[in-house]
Amino acid sequence: MTTFERRMLTIAPGGSRAPGDADWPRALVLVARGELELEGAGGTRRRFGSGDLIWIHEVPLRALRNHGPDDVVLLGVFPA
Repeated sequence: MTTFERRMLTIAPGGSRAPGDADWPRALVLVARGELELEGAGGTRRRFGSGDLIWIHEVPLRALRNHGPDDVVLLGVFPA
């Protein structure tokens, strides 16, 4: 039987976070609140809003950013 782990990450308004490989291994990520901007290693940027699901596995990211006025809350679910 496969078990899953859940992890939550909050990014404050105007904040950013460098993604670590250990942060979201094979995670399915829900943007539970706010608007998240992902910046790829090549400089491309894409925004995701509340309710969006993202699979970050093997995506080379430079940063996770919050340009909005409220906290971004991410919920990640991945195999334990």
